[in-house]
Amino acid sequence: MKYYELSPQTPLRPLLENLGVTPEGIRILEKKATVRFIYLQDLKTPAANILKQDALSAGGDLAVPKGTICCQNPTVNALLMATDAQIKQLAKKALRQPFGLKQLGVFLQGMAPSVAPMPAVMGVINLNEDSFFEQSRFEGKAALGRVREMIEQGAQYIDIGAVSSRPGSQSVCAEEEMARLRPVVEAIAREKLYEKAIFSLDSYTPSCLEYALDHGFGFINDITGLADEAVLDLAARYAVPVCVMHMQGTPWSMQENPEYEDVVWEVDAFFQERIGRALEKGVQKLVLDVGIGFGKTLTLTFCF
Repeated sequence: MKYYELSPQTPLRPLLENLGVTPEGIRILEKKATVRFIYLQDLKTPAANILKQDALSAGGDLAVPKGTICCQNPTVNALLMATDAQIKQLAKKALRQPFGLKQLGVFLQGMAPSVAPMPAVMGVINLNEDSFFEQSRFEGKAALGRVREMIEQGAQYIDIGAVSSRPGSQSVCAEEEMARLRPVVEAIAREKLYEKAIFSLDSYTPSCLEYALDHGFGFINDITGLADEAVLDLAARYAVPVCVMHMQGTPWSMQENPEYEDVVWEVDAFFQERIGRALEKGVQKLVLDVGIGFGKTLTLTFCF
């Protein structure tokens, strides 16, 4: 007999398929294997004690601060850890409980079952000399050759940018950005490479984005998080997904002592506002990027 531990990041579905598990069995096991984390802020302490016991009885758990059981403070922050099946049980129990747990029950009831997505590979090409990662910089024919190589290596997405956004970088005018983009974008369209991968443009310039979308690009990567209404209009008109990123300040200034009262909740509020604007315009497909390194430090702060 041989046995060994697998990484928690191991894709579950391919592993189960390789074992010969039935499709129905895979669906059941995926629900049991994925633990979800729900952060609860300003939870009434009696509610925290009730939820802690309910979570344990369902097989999950609730992380709470020291002194919660004695109700030292009127409210606490907590972290609920449970699988989809356990969340379903907890939702039913919470709906019958006082201290604000009914509202939590409604929220838990509305949570969609989590299914671990198959990983998708994105290749990155920068058509400038000032990008953060030197090995991603290409020009002209070299860029096109790298695009073909990435497709052969299995990249499902290829992100192309012509303006650096590394800390301290300076922006360029729309005309310069277009001059860098045009030869590569036209070559991609001419060879119909967009049929082999989804091409994303890393830009917040409406004219450049529209040009790329007209030439087969199918994804907008906006580091300003849809700050420009014209970019939002383009996403709606072309019905393409958008990567909405959070950034404090600009690439030139973002790493000069960024400060937050509560980084998690401030970033969450930003996304709530941008998601609302996108949905009002009819944009349905959004990817959220918290912007590591874009107005963030490496200091880990817990707001309890």
